[in-house]
Amino acid sequence: MTKQLSHYLLGAAVVSVMSTACSNQLRDYTELTLQALPPQQLSPNQTAVTVTEETVEATQAVLKKRLSAVGLSRTEFTIEAPDTIILRVPQGAPLEAIAPLITSRGLLTFRSQKPETETELADSIAALQRLLVDQNTLQQTSNIAEAEALQPQIDEIRAQILSLFEPGELTSEMIADAKAVQNSGFNVWEVRLWFNSQGADKFAQQTKALAGTGRALGIFLEDVLLSAPTVSIDYAQAGIVGGEATVSGNFTREAAKALEVEIGSGELPLDLEIVSVRSSDDPVPEPTESESIEDNDATDNDATENNSTESEPDASSEGSTGETTDEPADEPADEPADEPDEAATTDSETSPDADTENSQEASEESSTDE
Repeated sequence: MTKQLSHYLLGAAVVSVMSTACSNQLRDYTELTLQALPPQQLSPNQTAVTVTEETVEATQAVLKKRLSAVGLSRTEFTIEAPDTIILRVPQGAPLEAIAPLITSRGLLTFRSQKPETETELADSIAALQRLLVDQNTLQQTSNIAEAEALQPQIDEIRAQILSLFEPGELTSEMIADAKAVQNSGFNVWEVRLWFNSQGADKFAQQTKALAGTGRALGIFLEDVLLSAPTVSIDYAQAGIVGGEATVSGNFTREAAKALEVEIGSGELPLDLEIVSVRSSDDPVPEPTESESIEDNDATDNDATENNSTESEPDASSEGSTGETTDEPADEPADEPADEPDEAATTDSETSPDADTENSQEASEESSTDE
């Protein structure tokens, strides 16, 4: 009796867990198919990264953390080998807002401006600002095709700006935390950064080398310049110590929060591309002709196997006095996801591009705080 009761309780527990799991599944959802790709841009401390089971799982973990940080805790992930992640989010989730969190790796780099490039940088930033204003105007007036036609020119100028800076050794790998905060007295947001001990040392060394030179400290997200502060001569002795920095500009609350999430959750190990989007309301795709033929063949094979397993009719039914022996048939085989401004610790002379997919164009000043 005790053993029977134990089996009953165990079975009831399993049913309870299964029922809970089923009830937690999303019924109304939007499904995104994501393809994982080797990252196009690596940090200075990285070697080549390939798409493996481990890197895909690590990418999924970071993505889940990002979506949870913006309030999407009810998500479902399925990994389909070798390079596909199926992501389901609740229907009605703002895809335009979360898409950048999926496609941006969140690689932040701090780069020193090359000597004697001040004029070229200023001209490039001015040209970029004009293009971004034109693109935004076209988007606001629903001239989407014309707005998209400007993107190659924007990308070209961004690449020119990137070429004016040295490679950076200080990256988001050395950032311990990030927080979006509102600039006191203004309806403008900025992102405060805290470095780990290694990052704090590198930040102090880098700002010491730039102090008083007039050259900017470029803060890049991927290959887009968010901020370009100049460092005051006051920091020439020791640099900016304390392990804090601020990316400032005319960020909206949403843009600053998105940047906080990207940096704070860590880099995506792999690039992700959204290859398809479908809703749970969409009809299930009809099988192709070849799939239908394969299904029919499988059905015919199953019927043949089932017939072969039936025993021979009893000999007595045919008037035979001999005995019949049923021969067992072979079992069928098992089938086998603003340009902020130039941030300056004291002076502001340049105004870099901050029009990432997650952020607004900022205006003319962002700051690197001590």
